[in-house]
Amino acid sequence: MTRKLLSLCLLLLAGRALASDTCEQRIIAEIPDFLQQYQLSLNAAGQVFPVSADNAEVCVALSSLNISPRAFSTARIALVISDGEQHMEHLLFSFSHVQAEEVRVGFPSTVISRLCPIECGYAEYRYLQQHSRVQQIIADYQQQVADLVARDPAAIFDRQQLATLDFSGLRQTSIVTDAFPEPLPAYSNPELPDDYFFMAGSTATFMNPLRDKDDGYQARMSSQRQPFEYLTDANMPGETVLAHWVRYAHQHTLDTDNFFELFSSRFKATHGETIVQNPGLQIAVSYLIQIYPRMSRGNNGWDGLARVQFNYRDQFERNGDQLWLENRLEQIRFVYENGAWRLDHMCQIDRRTFQPCAPVDA
Repeated sequence: MTRKLLSLCLLLLAGRALASDTCEQRIIAEIPDFLQQYQLSLNAAGQVFPVSADNAEVCVALSSLNISPRAFSTARIALVISDGEQHMEHLLFSFSHVQAEEVRVGFPSTVISRLCPIECGYAEYRYLQQHSRVQQIIADYQQQVADLVARDPAAIFDRQQLATLDFSGLRQTSIVTDAFPEPLPAYSNPELPDDYFFMAGSTATFMNPLRDKDDGYQARMSSQRQPFEYLTDANMPGETVLAHWVRYAHQHTLDTDNFFELFSSRFKATHGETIVQNPGLQIAVSYLIQIYPRMSRGNNGWDGLARVQFNYRDQFERNGDQLWLENRLEQIRFVYENGAWRLDHMCQIDRRTFQPCAPVDA
């Protein structure tokens, strides 16, 4: 009997280890003492998980979070506080990024989420977590809520009383932008209607020349001109190559002859015949190009490009004439070919199953 019981315990421990190893994203509620008097639960895309100070972790699948599998996309996770009759959603909340293996929901994440620019990037979020000014804002905000609860535990459900708290620290949104790199060199920026690329990207219009195979198809697939001035520096950092590439690609999406100069000869030879039947690759390239208009929305174009550089800083590895990036979200490879940087490989995590990209040789 003892041996059977021991075997059962070992099986249970193995099962817990396996569950830990296969957890796509762990969500942890950070619960200070003054909130433990309430009923608490985590709300993640409509999924509700009761939590307490003794049991504050849950494991979720990325596909259950209603998060878009592309850079600068987030899901919002809330710590719900209830007295059994009244409750307040989003008293504390956090952003979930595909790249994150662990997400913490508490006062720090609430402040960081409010400070982070629109469509908060993973690197921006992590930068704020470590900033000394942010730590002081977090401490001040948490103390104000603690004092409010000490005076009246029911006040935490009164939005008017919560609104009286001093949120001045949360308005200091330049904490991230102060760390952005200097603006990239100016070059022509054609006027485009608001829906220009989103309309094109949603139907993969920029792939039409590959589908139609017009008279210039063969010449376009073999051409290796250098029409883009700011992609010719062989020593350029990977984040700067990406920033210039996405802006050029956005500007020249429907300028067929120049657009396809942004891709390597290997990319065109490998995918020229098949990309129109490969929606996953079309979507991955579309998402990559859309970084530029998304990051520039509400800013000028230079701020958008600075955000791209900041969020991809030091993520590319250089190997001879190649720049290579791989993380939980995506794989990107640029190759320096015939005097210019060109996109050689692109893959993003599957948008339905969230299965990672297959390994490739860097």
